[in-house]
Amino acid sequence: MSPRHSPTKTTSTISQSSLQVCNDNMMEDLRNAKDTVALFANNIDRLRPDEARPKSAELLRSISSPTVQRHGSNNSSDSSSRKSSSKWINRGVLKEWAETPSGALWHQISNTLEEVAAQFQGINATALNEFISSREILDLGADFVRYYQRLAIEKPIWAAEDLFFDLQSVKQGDVQASRWTKARADKRAEWDLADHLARFVLLADAFRTRAEREDWNAWNMDFATNINFYLCVLRCFTQRDAKQREAARERERIRDRDSVLEKEKRHSHGSSFRFSRSSKAGST
Repeated sequence: MSPRHSPTKTTSTISQSSLQVCNDNMMEDLRNAKDTVALFANNIDRLRPDEARPKSAELLRSISSPTVQRHGSNNSSDSSSRKSSSKWINRGVLKEWAETPSGALWHQISNTLEEVAAQFQGINATALNEFISSREILDLGADFVRYYQRLAIEKPIWAAEDLFFDLQSVKQGDVQASRWTKARADKRAEWDLADHLARFVLLADAFRTRAEREDWNAWNMDFATNINFYLCVLRCFTQRDAKQREAARERERIRDRDSVLEKEKRHSHGSSFRFSRSSKAGST
């Protein structure tokens, strides 16, 4: 594996908040690079809807990395050292996420959040709910899915490798985070999947650290775990987008069906009317 961007060491400052996603030792990162990239690839693959995702034995085998450990959900319920503030709760969260009167999509997303909270140490499900429902993260997620449909066909392992080296470059100061965080929309339209992933990770982590919330600050983990966490958060947005598209297709199908039925009804009514007139004419 090798970086896709040639390192150009710069003395310009990189936002400390963007470095929070990469706060451990470079040599350890590189020693675990193969396992870390495999884990990234697995979570990137899971961004796709289940029916669109090929079953890869290689990816499934790769989950046994020592770099990222699963943790019990007991951390999720321990809120003694966390402060949650109602100002972070998006009051329009049901409107943003539910999409159906029954809130079926939000129920599915809530299950995903519970899984994420159980997977990563120190993450509280309530705090994670508030994080993903904040306006900044909602906007970042919406921006990602706008490009994702075109990029979902990329091989996850390629995107994972590029993402690893992109964020390592930011960590080491070889590339400025602004390459992704301040890129114009016309530039982003030419990006590949790894670029969009890097942008989401850097901006989401910058927002988290800027918020200075005690429970969110507890999410400062090692390089691989932090990035895998944000990839799991992104899964909620791709799930929502897939459900929205599915609902739109269903509405279109119903409209088409109703249109056909209406035409058949008018045709049937017209045929009956003509038959009635011809019958009357024949009887006179």
